[in-house]
Amino acid sequence: MNKPGRRRTEITIETHSLTIIRTSGAKSDFAYCRNCRTKTAVFSQSHASLIFRVDSSELERLCQNSQIHYASADALCGDSLAGFFKKEICYVED
Repeated sequence: MNKPGRRRTEITIETHSLTIIRTSGAKSDFAYCRNCRTKTAVFSQSHASLIFRVDSSELERLCQNSQIHYASADALCGDSLAGFFKKEICYVED
């Protein structure tokens, strides 16, 4: 309960996460993803597990539950990974 003459201030804090993926020498792999209907960066399961800090088995479970998906036979869709883990991804080549 507020006393007369007192104000209540509500503060909302929004955070933003950016994951920067730096490739040295080799070009990043991109492929057309039929689910997203766009060209997207693709990641092997082992690279995705390192970048997003999850086990390969967890990535497989997420795929089975259609929470993320493959863009090609052996490459995970970067857009679905970024969307699920709520991260913005920036690709930088050295």
